[in-house]
Amino acid sequence: MMWNGKRRTCSACVCSEVVPVTSGRGTLKDAMNDALRDWVTNVRDTFYCIGTVAGPHPYPAMVRDFQSIIGKEVRWQLAEQEGEGRLPDTVIAAIGGGSNAMGLFYPFLDDPSVNIIGVEAGGKGVDARMQHCASLTGGRPGVLHGNRTYLLQDDDGQILEGFSISAGLDYPGIGPEHSWLHDMGRAQYVSITDAEALEAFQLSCRLEGIIPALEPSHALAHVMKIAPTLPRDHIIVMNMCGRGDKDIFTVAKHLGFDMKI
Repeated sequence: MMWNGKRRTCSACVCSEVVPVTSGRGTLKDAMNDALRDWVTNVRDTFYCIGTVAGPHPYPAMVRDFQSIIGKEVRWQLAEQEGEGRLPDTVIAAIGGGSNAMGLFYPFLDDPSVNIIGVEAGGKGVDARMQHCASLTGGRPGVLHGNRTYLLQDDDGQILEGFSISAGLDYPGIGPEHSWLHDMGRAQYVSITDAEALEAFQLSCRLEGIIPALEPSHALAHVMKIAPTLPRDHIIVMNMCGRGDKDIFTVAKHLGFDMKI
């Protein structure tokens, strides 16, 4: 996520201060807004960092290169388990800003046999105004945080607040490289609703004993849609990019359970 660390030197170490974001709805967009404001105001003692592939250059490229270890690991493990040269037939990942997805996708961009699918947060449905975070599916090009990409915006170019059950996907834009892959047709981008993600969350818990985060639950929901239509030897790699400890109270609320600590 976003953090804004101001360096303060003490006798023993270099410390940092975590500054909570109270502007707007306190989402990733608002954290980026506040961090960029602080950075340009205090350039002598402040560094700006972002953990997603959005924002001004060089951050999208830096995060992509760091995260690409995900896709590289997929290549290595498939070579060990399926034989040298065997690639996945399809790679799938959920997308907010798009860092985990770009990390999986990037090492396969030059392999035309690999089908690439990004899954956006469809919220209550892409047709529902301001009730989703699917900027590629339901947005249009614009400029935000120093990069030109697809955004949720009104007719005057004002950024709209996105909506998703998943806080990690609640961003009204997407990394610019994803926009490029979308426009050139190298990757396919789809959307999954909150209800579909909740169903996938429960299936993973019930069948695998794995509590996924709500972010990858969106990707898993799309896997559930397409897997029955594919050959049995079709290899799908889905990025299970987070654990669901942080989401259990959100899930319980939406399923009508009252969880008290």
